[in-house]
Amino acid sequence: MKNKKYIYIAGLILMGLILPLIFAETEIYPLNKDVTLKFTCTSNGAIPSDLATFNITVSYPNGTTFINNKKTTALGNGAFSYNTNFNTIGVYPVQMFCFDGIYSYSDEGIYEVTESGNKIPEGMLIVYGVFIIIVFGISCIFFILAFKIEDSSLKIFFWLGGFVFLTGCMATVTAISYNINPVAAINKLVLAITFIIGVITVLILALVLIQKIVASIDMMREKKGYEA
Repeated sequence: MKNKKYIYIAGLILMGLILPLIFAETEIYPLNKDVTLKFTCTSNGAIPSDLATFNITVSYPNGTTFINNKKTTALGNGAFSYNTNFNTIGVYPVQMFCFDGIYSYSDEGIYEVTESGNKIPEGMLIVYGVFIIIVFGISCIFFILAFKIEDSSLKIFFWLGGFVFLTGCMATVTAISYNINPVAAINKLVLAITFIIGVITVLILALVLIQKIVASIDMMREKKGYEA
């Protein structure tokens, strides 16, 4: 039962990491660059009159107001635009309101702001998803071994290794979500994980060596008859 419980927990964590990458159908804009937001309004199922107005309210990723009920520019035939500049990476909820006499229209959407303003191709998302699953799987294996192994030195090694791989998994998801050059991020991540695991290995080996030396000294004392 315990093993099933851990499997369920690991599955939920993995779903929480992967799902945001799957359901990411939003308009994407670059950071700190002038952009034009475009909108379309229909009035009672038809093109609105020239007197129609279109207002928008956009919130920052943290929920505070970025654009507060601002009027957009009419372009004709129910099209409107608004010029702005996003200064924070993240997801911006937007509310849209169109008024044309007695008729009104409202809708909601999401803008995603990344450093480059580019969307990651679906094929690459699959590759990144597989990478995340592998790294997450390795972290789970390390944690399982940390629970099962009795030797304190190896237990420390697997605990630290598990946290390193789990942190790497979360860092990869963050890089992909913010579109911070994921390939370069993954390359740096692999190098960082390799280096950290190497350092942990050296420290564990040093600890084991010290334990062996202490044990050998104790044995020599016993043989000489003057154990402390």
